[in-house]
Amino acid sequence: MRMWMLPPQVMCRKHLLGEHVEMHMFAGSMIKGVSMDGYIENGLMDAPLLRQRHDELVAEMEKRGYNHKSPMQDEVDALLFDHDKKPDVDWNIIDLATRCLDCRALLVQEGLVTPCCICGRPLINPDEDLCIEFESTNLQEPELLFDDADELK
Repeated sequence: MRMWMLPPQVMCRKHLLGEHVEMHMFAGSMIKGVSMDGYIENGLMDAPLLRQRHDELVAEMEKRGYNHKSPMQDEVDALLFDHDKKPDVDWNIIDLATRCLDCRALLVQEGLVTPCCICGRPLINPDEDLCIEFESTNLQEPELLFDDADELK
């Protein structure tokens, strides 16, 4: 279970509906008294935002024409608590873009990631970041074929 905490419009159908189900799983676990410490420590949950995140996901689901018939349980509001560890949204962007080609396309479309010019993997800050693949190969940066005057070297 996890809260991606990404804009819902950049999630494919599978991940949008999956995170929605997981909001109910978190709520159900909290109502049963299950500890959320591991999820929080691993940056997978932001407890005070559980209802708000559910509602954001539902709004996107309805915008896409999906039926929603599972309101968030009211009992969960009394169980929400604040904590310091929050999900790492930048990491979640890269993680989701690496896992799912459909989400990657939506993330690129929204300008949240740029495909690496070497291997196509997603980058958040292409001017600063090198692709994981590029860093692990010990390759030199590719030599430019053109100079500033656009003439072949």
